[in-house]
Amino acid sequence: ESLSDWTLTVASTESVPCSPRRRNVTAKASSDSCDADNYADSQLEDLVDSMSPPARKYHVHRAQLAVGPRRSDYFATLFKNRRRMMRDESDRKQDKGSDASQDGTYIELKASAAAAFPIMLDFMYSPIGTPVEATTESAVALRHLASCFGIREMFNSVTDFIKSDLRPETAPTYLLEAETYKHDKLITASLKICAGSFMEIKLSEIVLLPPDLFELVVRSPHLVCDSESLSVRVAAYSRCRPDVIDLETIISLTNAEIMPRIAPDEALFYIHLLSLLGVDLPDSSKGGAAPTLYDRCVAASPNVVRGALQVKHSPLCTHTSSFHDRHRQTMNKDYDDLPSGVKVDLLESTIAKSVHSAENRPIWREEQPDHDESSIEQSPSSEELRDELSTAKEAMMDLQGEIKRLRRKMEKTVEKYESKLNAREDEVQRCKEELSRFERVPNEHSASSTCTYQEDVEYDKYGEP
Repeated sequence: ESLSDWTLTVASTESVPCSPRRRNVTAKASSDSCDADNYADSQLEDLVDSMSPPARKYHVHRAQLAVGPRRSDYFATLFKNRRRMMRDESDRKQDKGSDASQDGTYIELKASAAAAFPIMLDFMYSPIGTPVEATTESAVALRHLASCFGIREMFNSVTDFIKSDLRPETAPTYLLEAETYKHDKLITASLKICAGSFMEIKLSEIVLLPPDLFELVVRSPHLVCDSESLSVRVAAYSRCRPDVIDLETIISLTNAEIMPRIAPDEALFYIHLLSLLGVDLPDSSKGGAAPTLYDRCVAASPNVVRGALQVKHSPLCTHTSSFHDRHRQTMNKDYDDLPSGVKVDLLESTIAKSVHSAENRPIWREEQPDHDESSIEQSPSSEELRDELSTAKEAMMDLQGEIKRLRRKMEKTVEKYESKLNAREDEVQRCKEELSRFERVPNEHSASSTCTYQEDVEYDKYGEP
């Protein structure tokens, strides 16, 4: 007789509500009649099953699920009602030859909850005092499962784990999972951490958030980030998620209240992005008292435009490999691709800034009414300029020597690791040759008497053949 007396079929779907949909299924029909409605229902179920992700089966034990301090209140109620139903219909079920051992439960869960389902079963089968094997990725799903199936001890254990694990590095994952299962308190806590540690969180974690959650973080009152750094992060997010960025989202993310200034290096990117999103440039619309995103980009662009023009009119920078020159070449290309009207606005802003800087720059005059010693000492002499130039050349030579030293050190490190890699490859090859001398033999052993659940068991009977 099979050691398992119940089968759980778990299907992954993203289109179901928060609580799982459960229904009891049996291997055989419960009645002789099979009318048109039942046939239509079976056809519909077959169609849904064919469109859904593949389900996984777990062969479990009712006593383990419904009894003890780690029991499930849901399964305890389910089995209690089933026993009552079977007592009422025992005669009819015996006549039909129903095999109760093949009864089971069909469960539909979201993807992360379906992935965490085996961890829940491991917890229910583990001895008292064994902690739940939760991770940052599975904790919220496990808490959701504990709530749905009524496993109080696992709910408390996972909640303690989340409290200790919630930090800036893990907050984006918790925010995403909490939104998936609508855990409002966890959404609030993780959102506050994401906003307060916005610049500490890696961009690879931030881009996992959908636009609505990213917008909540950016517009949070707890956000700690200066305007230009925020513009750099929003631009990086837009580059990584171009498929989810629309005009309404980018206008909200770059609102003048939270981003009054744009980083100069991102000004041309935002102008291009506005053009791709359908804004007619140059943008003549007025944003009321606050300047529009286009106006802020134009105001931030003079240094970038000046660098782009230097590349355009300096042939020495076209074939260089330094980072700054390559960056200016990219800016030059972005500038060349802009419409003529936008270039006019950018050039006007650049000229206006240059004029303003020239007006505020101190001017040395050769003829002054009073030639006192203090004014003469303030004017730099040619000897001082030569000394400064010599000092600058010496500093440049020192930097070049430091670069050469670091390059030699890096080459030695690479050679050392290459030699280690070659030694490891030789060791792997030796192990392969050694393993090729052995032959695989059947593994014959008797089944353990330990009671545990099995997933998709190959055999359901044990003992003498």
